[in-house]
Amino acid sequence: MIQKLSRRDRLFILLVVGVTWTVGCVPPPTPIAPGVTQFPNFLFPRVPESMVDLPVVSEHIEAWRRLQAGDLSSATAGFSEVLSGNGMFYPAETGLGYVDIAARRLDDALERFDSVLEDVPGYAPAWVGRGEALLASGREAEAMSAYESALIADSLLSDVRRRIQVLRFRSVRVALEMARAAEQAERYGEARRAYEEALTIAPDSGVLYRGLALVERRLG
Repeated sequence: MIQKLSRRDRLFILLVVGVTWTVGCVPPPTPIAPGVTQFPNFLFPRVPESMVDLPVVSEHIEAWRRLQAGDLSSATAGFSEVLSGNGMFYPAETGLGYVDIAARRLDDALERFDSVLEDVPGYAPAWVGRGEALLASGREAEAMSAYESALIADSLLSDVRRRIQVLRFRSVRVALEMARAAEQAERYGEARRAYEEALTIAPDSGVLYRGLALVERRLG
């Protein structure tokens, strides 16, 4: 005797059939990497649509998995193997730049990212990598500029937007501390320069404008 399907079972079957039909009718999505682990600030070097069907894509994703697992030597070998098969596959070159950051080879990382950006100036993962390398080098103003370029390339990078906000706040705080220290030491010219520098970062800050006005009154 055939058991009658419940309404819930019928809906489930329709859902499965619908999803299967939809998957078969749309082009395959661009491969993405799995969730981040060891290096959450690293942005997966996504594969552009023009390269999505290349056979090296799966090797590229596997190399990224190795990097995120902390296996830098295997990640290096994986990305290098991809490039040996296709020297124009710039996502792998970007991946090697992230490996260099993880290994603290910051100058090498910057060189790789700059090389990619020279050919593909709108590639957000390389801009983020450049920002990470600059930040690790203590060059916060340049890092913030690189992150801003990444946002221009991809406005959906909310994590990068938050990094910019943190760096901007930190830069303003440092400049404000320098301005107040100079003011207390009666080095008013130095204090004015510090306030002006802070205003280039936070041009809407009333606190900075008030501090600058007080210093300018001191200067006469």
